Amino acid sequence: MARVDLEPAEEFEVVDAVTEVADRELVDMCVASLGAGVAAELRDEGLPPVRVVVRWVLAHAVDSNEYVYREAGRRAVRAAAQHLA
Repeated sequence: MARVDLEPAEEFEVVDAVTEVADRELVDMCVASLGAGVAAELRDEGLPPVRVVVRWVLAHAVDSNEYVYREAGRRAVRAAAQHLA
């Protein structure tokens, strides 16, 4: 689970704004994977670049992995696109 803001931007950018951190390495992996998922969905759908501001992630040593957060990033783009349509 994560909370992200997608903002208009000239270039794609991921900003780690997570302040409550128990395991920085795990949070960094989550943020990077979220960003990769957003970038992939933008590219696949031909959408313009955005600034991804990651505000919060629920990072768990067992359940958090790159695939889960990449998919979350893709879903964030889909949800944002639906709100704009």
